[in-house]
Amino acid sequence: MSRCVDSSRPDAMVTLAGKLTVRTFPGPLNYESIAGGDLEERAFILEIPRLICFTDVEFADGYERFDRVHVYATDQDVIDALNAAIGREVLVEGRAMGAHTGHHRAPMV
Repeated sequence: MSRCVDSSRPDAMVTLAGKLTVRTFPGPLNYESIAGGDLEERAFILEIPRLICFTDVEFADGYERFDRVHVYATDQDVIDALNAAIGREVLVEGRAMGAHTGHHRAPMV
């Protein structure tokens, strides 16, 4: 078994390559159904070509294997670049954490 992606150090940067997609998920109120009245939440999802595992300090222990990552940004220039790259193969670099809220749409964010 290969080593897990490790983001346990505060300065750790993670680099992953894959196809950038965007998906719409049900959000608040109940996170169950947009048709049932929940707000839409749009998320960038990086589809990676092989299963990986991930460890961080709090939320990911390395046992789960997955092939998708929720890509999140707050900087508008980065968001614009992500929107322009939807459907393309991309290289993404940044800090990572394990999913731990209803807004996190993949095991790694």
